[in-house]
Amino acid sequence: MAEETDIAELRRRVSLIEQDVEGERGVSRHILRKVTEGETALLDLRADMAGLRKELTERVAAVENQLVTLRADLPRIIAEAVSAVVREELAKRK
Repeated sequence: MAEETDIAELRRRVSLIEQDVEGERGVSRHILRKVTEGETALLDLRADMAGLRKELTERVAAVENQLVTLRADLPRIIAEAVSAVVREELAKRK
C-alpha cells in the first residue's frame, strides 16, 4: 500500500508539473503574440513617420521655392506699387 500511495503522490506531482508547463506555454505564447503585435505597430509607425518626413520635406521645399520666387519678384512688385501710388497722386493734382 505504501507503494500505491507513493505512485499516487508521484502521479499527482507529475500532473501538477504538466499543468505548470502548459500554463507557462500559454504565457509564452501570449508574450510572443504581444511582441509580434508591438513589432508590427512599430514598423507601421516607422512607415508613417517616413511618409510624414517625405511630405514635410516636399512642403518645405515648395515654400522655399515660393520664397525664392517672391524674393526675385519683390523689386518688380515694389516698383509697380510705387508707380501706381505716383500715378494716383499725379491724377489727384490735375
